[in-house]
Amino acid sequence: KVEIGAFRTLPAGTTNRDFESDQPIPMEKIQDFGLHMKHYYSLPIEFFKSSLDAKLLMQLWSKYWIDTISQSPLLVNRDFTSQMVADCVAKLQSIGGASAGIHPSAPMWSASDQKGKSREQAITKVAMDAGKIGTEQIQGITSELIKRAVFLGKCGCQP
Repeated sequence: KVEIGAFRTLPAGTTNRDFESDQPIPMEKIQDFGLHMKHYYSLPIEFFKSSLDAKLLMQLWSKYWIDTISQSPLLVNRDFTSQMVADCVAKLQSIGGASAGIHPSAPMWSASDQKGKSREQAITKVAMDAGKIGTEQIQGITSELIKRAVFLGKCGCQP
């Protein structure tokens, strides 16, 4: 898998809060940046294609469009999805959600505790990441149902 990304170092005295992104940061990248994680921010990446690129892509599409339609996004992306779920689990474990000696139903911190607030924010961020994974799975299932309805005349659901 190829990862294309760009980032910039923040000016001295600023933190990443000014440059927050909705994009989840994989645990391995957090480990790469280490303590300096909050001193970087992502830059937008743009792709350009020439008229020759457009013609080539059109030829590829016309040759392989049936393969594209017949593929299931759930199967194609399953390794990526598994990695994202594992990443969420690793982030939760690093937050310390499974601390020894604490009953699962007991609150882990008080609302006035600053460390507790940062834990709560971290858990909220992981929950948002997990929600995105769930949304992608729902979209994949919906895509499969639409394909069945269009090409097989069945949607797999009860009237």
